[in-house]
Amino acid sequence: MSILSTLLIGLLGVMSLQAVLWLFSGKGQQPAWSDVGWVGGIGLLALFYGVTGSGDSLRRIVFIVLPCIWALRLGMHLYLDRVVGSEVDSRYETAREDWGELAARNFFIFFQIQAFLSFILSIPFFFASRDPGPLSVQVLMVGSLVFVLAVIGEWVADYQLARFKKVGSQASSVCTDGLW
Repeated sequence: MSILSTLLIGLLGVMSLQAVLWLFSGKGQQPAWSDVGWVGGIGLLALFYGVTGSGDSLRRIVFIVLPCIWALRLGMHLYLDRVVGSEVDSRYETAREDWGELAARNFFIFFQIQAFLSFILSIPFFFASRDPGPLSVQVLMVGSLVFVLAVIGEWVADYQLARFKKVGSQASSVCTDGLW
C-alpha cells in the first residue's frame, strides 16, 4: 500500500469513527464520546499502520502493542469517568449554550477536529511501522521504561483527580494536587 493511500485510509477511518460516535452521542448531547474517540483513534491507527507497514517486525509489534495498551487504558478511563460516570462536562455545556441552534453542527465539526488530531498524533507510528532498520535492545528497553513510567503517571494523575473531585471540591476549582 502506498504512503498516501495508507495515510488517507487512516484519516478517513478516524473521521468515520468520530462521525459514528457523534451520532451515538445524540449529535453532541454527550460530547465526551469525542474524547474516547480521539484516544481510540490513535490506538486504531497504530494498529492499522503496524499491520500494513513494511518495516522491521519487532518495531511494528512494539508500535502496535504499546499505543494500544495506552489507548485501551485511557479510553476506558475516559469512558467510565466522562461518559458513564458523570454529567456532561461544563465546558461542553457552555459550548452548547453559546452555539444555540448550531450546537449539533458545531459538535460534529468538533468531533472531526478530534479525528484530525488523532491522525496527526499517530503519524510517528506510521513512520515507525515503515522503518526497515532493526530495533536495538537498548532503544527498546529505554522506550519501554519511558512508556511504563508515563502510564503509571497517568494512573496516578487520574487517581489524584478522582480523589480531588470526591472531597467535595467546587466544580469550578482546578486541581493542583500531586501531579496536577
